[in-house]
Amino acid sequence: MRTNPGHQNPDDVRSVGPTDPELGLLVIREAQTRRPIAVYANLSLHYVGTGESNWVSADYLGVFGEALQRMAGAEFVVSLSNGCEGDINNLDFSRPARPPVHAYSEMQRVGNVVAAEAWKQWNLLREDDFKSDVTLDAVLKQFPFHARTASAEELAAAEELYESGEKWDDTERIYAREIVLLSETRAQWDVPVQALRIGDLGVVGLHGEVFVQIGLDIKARSPMAQTMMVGMANGSIGYATTDEALEQGSYETRLCRHVRAPKGTAGVWTDTSVELLDVLTR
Repeated sequence: MRTNPGHQNPDDVRSVGPTDPELGLLVIREAQTRRPIAVYANLSLHYVGTGESNWVSADYLGVFGEALQRMAGAEFVVSLSNGCEGDINNLDFSRPARPPVHAYSEMQRVGNVVAAEAWKQWNLLREDDFKSDVTLDAVLKQFPFHARTASAEELAAAEELYESGEKWDDTERIYAREIVLLSETRAQWDVPVQALRIGDLGVVGLHGEVFVQIGLDIKARSPMAQTMMVGMANGSIGYATTDEALEQGSYETRLCRHVRAPKGTAGVWTDTSVELLDVLTR
């Protein structure tokens, strides 16, 4: 298992893990004038970066907002939230790399494509799809998070490599440093899972970069007519993977400060999310 193996890698066998094809869309507008007030969208897609390491941008999420307002010919609040996107991005490694036109061209392309689909679906809505009387509710649950830690042997080896004056592989030294730094941080704290209800829509907030399969499992079990999954909600414990992915290995599973979720996290978060959605529908 290898994350981002490179375009047309001859050792590539197949893709691992599913995608979530749903684009969630919540449109809020004035009842009489139908003027848009706000749009909240949701997509399970990792950020789309630039080739410049020190450039700053609002990413494709910002492009999405600008493009949707441009298509609608109006100004309103727009927010595109990350779904469960820990193991999915916009790169198709079975094909040649798409040459960038400029540093921001890829995020503009992706943002425009997502905005175009949102604008299309918005215009396919019927008048009776809009409701003026909806139930609003929210619930949040905190539970103890027991982070993965290095064994005494792993820590000793990491300290030796990190403090060594010999030549080393940069990647290995970086991870050795991470293990050393982890030993100086806490290993248990409370993590929130949050659920919101907006009419027939359920919105679940999970604490980190969550793998796609976890979001799909929650959607499949959700009692709500529609469900949005929001990652990086109320903070982050880093990558939250499936148990299967932890056994397969790769970048998102190797122990470091951004990868600490233990086995069982996916099941606990899925059960908790469905439990909270059930509470909101009673």
